[in-house]
Amino acid sequence: MAVELVDSMGYDQALLHCDNLIVINELKPQAKARSLFKLDAARNRFLKRCSKLRSWDLIHTPRTYNFIAHNIAKWAKFTNIVGNINRLNLGTKILDDYVEWSRDNGCWIASCLFCV
Repeated sequence: MAVELVDSMGYDQALLHCDNLIVINELKPQAKARSLFKLDAARNRFLKRCSKLRSWDLIHTPRTYNFIAHNIAKWAKFTNIVGNINRLNLGTKILDDYVEWSRDNGCWIASCLFCV
């Protein structure tokens, strides 16, 4: 969770971006009618971390304006990588902010690290 990284780095302010408006509405403390009860544990963990910050906000950034974050998350899921990611393991296609990455849309540097 990004807010955990912010906390671990000692920052006391954060502006967090998410491309999923439904999740944003569920995580905000002023959420009136929550419907995704599967997010309760994540919401509680998120708000607990945010309560340590002097100021924070969670804003919606459409995926079309933030493909880099989406592409890295997609790559991490595909390669089963969790935690900090060394940017040198990411190919240039993954870091393209205008095109959605897929394993088949071009060469990716890290592929050799995960060959069987």
